[in-house]
Amino acid sequence: MGTKNFSLFLLILIFSLFSCSDQEPKVAIVYPQVVYDTEKSSFSFSVYGNFISEGLRIDRMELLHSESQMIWKCYTPEVVYSDDKNLQYVGYSAFLPPESGFLTGDYEVTFYDGVNRCVNYNFMLNKKLEVENYSNLKNVEKYIAIYDDENVIIYAGKVEEKQSSNAKIAKNYPNAVFYRNIIKSRNTDILYLLEKQNVK
Repeated sequence: MGTKNFSLFLLILIFSLFSCSDQEPKVAIVYPQVVYDTEKSSFSFSVYGNFISEGLRIDRMELLHSESQMIWKCYTPEVVYSDDKNLQYVGYSAFLPPESGFLTGDYEVTFYDGVNRCVNYNFMLNKKLEVENYSNLKNVEKYIAIYDDENVIIYAGKVEEKQSSNAKIAKNYPNAVFYRNIIKSRNTDILYLLEKQNVK
């Protein structure tokens, strides 16, 4: 179930793997995010955990909708870092909803390490989601995801000076091939992943 497309909705990335650890997994916080891909006109669900345990390797994860007992499983979770390398996250960015749409209510995500120890975290999706015309959204936050030639994200986060133009992206990220702008309205639960833009 692995993927190399859009990863976490804010702060992160350079893919890597943690080494094995004797520590039990401990999660500080989980970031669930509904993503609407404007190229595919489709939704996905991104769920990442920020782990306290250093040197931890998470081997798989499960997402459970409590009321329906529907389960999504990921056997190749993505391990990512914040741009300054100080924060570490594990998760998956492409859980797909059923054809009827996202299920509201309580969810539980479970992360398993290499020896089958686990940690759980609960969160809620409490309203129906409707796609809006993102060009008309007000009070938005703007982010960017920069990809290499293997479709792996090498940066994802707020648009700052070094990501403010194609020339600066090419200079600061030599392996960058294309990028996708990301819009998050403060008034909606949806993050909009916009069309690909070539760096050169």
